[in-house]
Amino acid sequence: MKPAKHLLVVGAAILLSLNVSCRDAQQTGVPYEPQETVIIRSEPSANAPATVDSSEETPETGPLPPKPETPITAENRKDADAETTQGAREIVLGKRFKVTIPQHWVSKIPAVPFIEHEFAVPSTLEGEPDARITFMTAGGGVKANIERWVRQFRLSPGQDESKAIVQKQLETIGQKVHIVDVSGTYLEPVGPTMERVIERTGYRMLGAIIECNDGFLYFVKFYGPEKTVAENESAFHAMIDSLQVAGSR
Repeated sequence: MKPAKHLLVVGAAILLSLNVSCRDAQQTGVPYEPQETVIIRSEPSANAPATVDSSEETPETGPLPPKPETPITAENRKDADAETTQGAREIVLGKRFKVTIPQHWVSKIPAVPFIEHEFAVPSTLEGEPDARITFMTAGGGVKANIERWVRQFRLSPGQDESKAIVQKQLETIGQKVHIVDVSGTYLEPVGPTMERVIERTGYRMLGAIIECNDGFLYFVKFYGPEKTVAENESAFHAMIDSLQVAGSR
């Protein structure tokens, strides 16, 4: 055999042997052992967005839930209108005026929709009901509303009417303020349509009507047991004296 032909035969035999070996390895389940592969990970650029590995978020270490929003209620909507200044609060009346309310008067949800603000004035006597103060707009004129307030009281036998019913007029920031002071048995209207009356003996009412030059009227009514009203009489008048135009400093 010539040398060149001999080399061809030997090379063919080697290739056949390798082919058979690879086929046998696949058939017999011998694992294939690849060469070691090195993976080079590039560093993120400064402009690349940050990513979070979600596999690390467990119930114990996962992201915090969003903070729930505070629901809006009628009570906290009125607290938001009030400004705290040295223990007192300013409230806006009819989008026109503002007054300063003592700290110990307790804000309440108005009993009826047409009342803009309502406060309870705590009693200092155990078992005695708190006094009540309301702020609202209304029509009907100054005289008619004063007469209505007076009719809500029944004087005790022998009570001096001139002392039980006191009226005076002030002027502040260019507006007239009518003050009414009535004491006796208060005929408190109750029920959805004010169809019933509860008699409250030993009651007193301080009322104020702010009369604007354009005819706008605003009403402040403070009533309750005589002792509680007397203890807060100075605070009531100080509140009226604090009357300012809304938005002013």
